[in-house]
Amino acid sequence: MEHLLYSAGTAITALVQFADKKVEDGSMKKSHLIVPGPRRLKKWVLSIGREDSTVDTESPDSMEAGTNNVYMGSGFNPKKDPEHLPPRTAWEKFGNGLRTIPRFLGSTESAFGFRVACATLTMYG
Repeated sequence: MEHLLYSAGTAITALVQFADKKVEDGSMKKSHLIVPGPRRLKKWVLSIGREDSTVDTESPDSMEAGTNNVYMGSGFNPKKDPEHLPPRTAWEKFGNGLRTIPRFLGSTESAFGFRVACATLTMYG
């Protein structure tokens, strides 16, 4: 715990030093308004009045996990892996299929199923 507190303090000190350097450079002298791009504005306007149906708070699994998933729009989707090119041959497509197995087994649904199986085994064990 002490190390975490020290690391947080070090990071905050580095952030303050960075901000002080920006003030000294003069890059903070100009006050200007940062306006979102037209694509972002269009998404905001189109989302007015539309209910966010991606959040399922009635699911017992989300209640038990103690975490809330906040949908922040398609702009925050997971980034594509720049080191992994799209498959071209059948062998590469097969390898891509193999890569989905750990992703499936690491899903929240899979973890919930594993917890249910463990609970069932403890009841009948």
